[in-house]
Amino acid sequence: MPRPTPAPQTRPVLAWMEKKRRRCRSAAGRVAVAAVCVCALACSKTDRIHIRAVLGSADAEAALADMYFRGEGRPKDLTEAARWFRRAAEQGNAAAEYNLATMYANGEGVPRDASQAAKWYRRAAEQGDDDAENELGRMYWTGDGIPRDVNLAAQWSRKAAEEGNKAAQFRLGIMYLGGEGVPEDRVQAHKWLELGAASRDDEARGVLASLDARLTSTELTEAERLANEWRQQHPDGRR
Repeated sequence: MPRPTPAPQTRPVLAWMEKKRRRCRSAAGRVAVAAVCVCALACSKTDRIHIRAVLGSADAEAALADMYFRGEGRPKDLTEAARWFRRAAEQGNAAAEYNLATMYANGEGVPRDASQAAKWYRRAAEQGDDDAENELGRMYWTGDGIPRDVNLAAQWSRKAAEEGNKAAQFRLGIMYLGGEGVPEDRVQAHKWLELGAASRDDEARGVLASLDARLTSTELTEAERLANEWRQQHPDGRR
């Protein structure tokens, strides 16, 4: 399921419309924008978001898409959600890129297409979106929609892990444990598994407990030191 898209930042409607008005070269265009401005002042927040989306605001397009996806303020319509997410994504909105990718991955509002999912996850990941980095790492690890490449899987998983993404941290630990895309390293494996298992299920904690039993006391002490060092550098769990 796509994650919630933040609503556009609040800013005075008149100031925003004036910016649009100045960009209109024709008198008719300026009159049209002025008319929209008057309408926007009398409309609900939902309608104002729709107006801004129609006028090309990427943030508003992403917010409108989210409304269609969740059925909040608009009837639930996954096809419309995908259409508006695409419009925002094509303008470089990272949240929309991630959500469009997820809709392709799940076949929601668009045919399921793992290659398209990978394409849009990559675009969001290249903007530093840790959820997209994590998904791209997963897809390279499993070969879902793109050729399997454990080196790229480790690269993208590490980016997301360093930003505090729990799923990526756990995957990176598994990769260190098996030497996939990274040198086999039980200390690094324990560090990342411990960070990633903190909020995960019993199976994940079971993997960590099994590794605990295989490490020497020196290795375990070093792994815990590295994990604590990471936590101190990321007090909120993020970069």
